[in-house]
Amino acid sequence: MKKIISIILCGMFFLFLPTLAAPVQPAKLPSKPGAIQITSQASDISTNLKLQQQKLEFFKERLDLQDKRISDLNFYLSCFGVLMTVIVVFFSFRSTREAVQAAKDEARNEVKAQAKNIIESWLDKDGKQELVKKVEDTLNPKIAIALGEIDNKATNVLNKLEDERRTTQMINDKSLELQARHERAMINLSHSIDTTKPLSEKQREKVQEAAQEIESRAPNKYRFEDWNMLGIQAFESAKYEVALTQFIRAEKVSSEPIQLSKALVNKGAALAQMGRNEEAIAAYDEVVHRFGEATEEPLREQVATALMNKGKTLGKMGRDEEAIAVYDKVVRHFGEATEAPLREQVATALVNKGGTLDQMEWNNEAIAAYDEVVRRFGEATEAPLREQVATALMNKGKTLGKMGRDEEAIAVYDEVARLFGEEKETPLRMKVSETLLSKGVVLENIGRSKEADAVYDELARRLGEEKELPLLKPMILIIIWMYKSVRRLFSWSVSNRRRHKK
Repeated sequence: MKKIISIILCGMFFLFLPTLAAPVQPAKLPSKPGAIQITSQASDISTNLKLQQQKLEFFKERLDLQDKRISDLNFYLSCFGVLMTVIVVFFSFRSTREAVQAAKDEARNEVKAQAKNIIESWLDKDGKQELVKKVEDTLNPKIAIALGEIDNKATNVLNKLEDERRTTQMINDKSLELQARHERAMINLSHSIDTTKPLSEKQREKVQEAAQEIESRAPNKYRFEDWNMLGIQAFESAKYEVALTQFIRAEKVSSEPIQLSKALVNKGAALAQMGRNEEAIAAYDEVVHRFGEATEEPLREQVATALMNKGKTLGKMGRDEEAIAVYDKVVRHFGEATEAPLREQVATALVNKGGTLDQMEWNNEAIAAYDEVVRRFGEATEAPLREQVATALMNKGKTLGKMGRDEEAIAVYDEVARLFGEEKETPLRMKVSETLLSKGVVLENIGRSKEADAVYDELARRLGEEKELPLLKPMILIIIWMYKSVRRLFSWSVSNRRRHKK
């Protein structure tokens, strides 16, 4: 501001310099009338000087006014910056990152335009460009600072919005996951009954809870899943007639192929438990007839379950060869499947085939079936498939023992312990315990009592750490005690005979 005042004063000095310099030019001494003229000129100079002083005061007032208006402009810019911050926050919550960027660009352009317009409206044309440039040079840094603050605040708001978006997305994903789990649980509970795989205790509890929830509603609102679940609950409670009634109701209200297939499979299971085996087989055959060529995985699973149930029913009826043919059909139709449920059914079919052949005294064929299980699924990592491999090996060992091939049987039992000895799943731990007991019995039979005792000790150690086999644990310990007692009794009897002979 001082520089501006200095420029104006210098301009005034050069403006009046010719007038002030005129009296000192060389001239002849005036006459008396000339003195009057000089007096008049002095009076004019005095008047002009007063006018110039008034102009100077006017310019000072104008400059003060400019200072005040520039201060007003600074205040305006500050208020405008606050306003833009509010706008940015508003649009940050209302729109996306592009909307915020547009607001920032608009703020920058608007601030510059408003500042320029206000400055131009305050100034006259004279010296306007120079003063505008100086004012812009003064205000631009402040504008840049204000815009920088807007950028920072906008960035902070966007970061918070991004964090909130991620949190919201996480909550939504978790909610969808829980919903999917619930739906999968209901689907798994409202399943078709596979008579080769009874429900676990926990599954029975879930079925009971689901049935109680269904019974709290009006029956006229029941859907397929409701009738099917009530049927499963009755089936697990050994109320097979009630279960059959519920499955027939489920069959009547089924509106999709998968529902009908489940209802027919479950209907067959209930009929089989009631001893109505031919009707059960007819229900299973209807599933195969209707959906045997289906390509959808859920329907293929139902066809496999129907065949497995049919094979078990035929075996119960003593129709072993027909049962084996059904198991072969399962392997033939689903042997190349990659879906885990179908692979499990194939493994179970081979194990059941081996067991049926074993009952028929077709020992070599039974061993071949067990070997096929190991060949197909020996490297599997899924617990259900590993359980079938363990069962196949254990059954193979028993068959070898029955054939008098004791050393081979012991080798198979050792393989079971090696493959599954460290498993944590309860079914596999149970298989290992049964295998060790079988190995001990074989060793007893061939007179290797010390080795048998070592196996029994290992089995007792494992059972001592076991907490989830409440029935098997005491049963095996009793069997071990009985074997040792019989052995001691036999040894005592032999010793007595020898003493009497002497």
